[in-house]
Amino acid sequence: MNKPVYVINNPESVVEVYYVSGSNEVREVKCLNYNRIKEYTYTVDDYLKRMKGHEASKAIQYAMKG
Repeated sequence: MNKPVYVINNPESVVEVYYVSGSNEVREVKCLNYNRIKEYTYTVDDYLKRMKGHEASKAIQYAMKG
């Protein structure tokens, strides 16, 4: 995977958001406390609806352009 297009810093976790170019996918990698990691995959449309108005959705839209 490349660099994340956006990083969300929460009190209990860090969420790295990746745009998978050419596959219409967004992946979230959640780095939780106690060295736990969870990955989630969404279609771009689902992610943009889910994160509407959030800076992460704007970062995905920008990554799609270039």
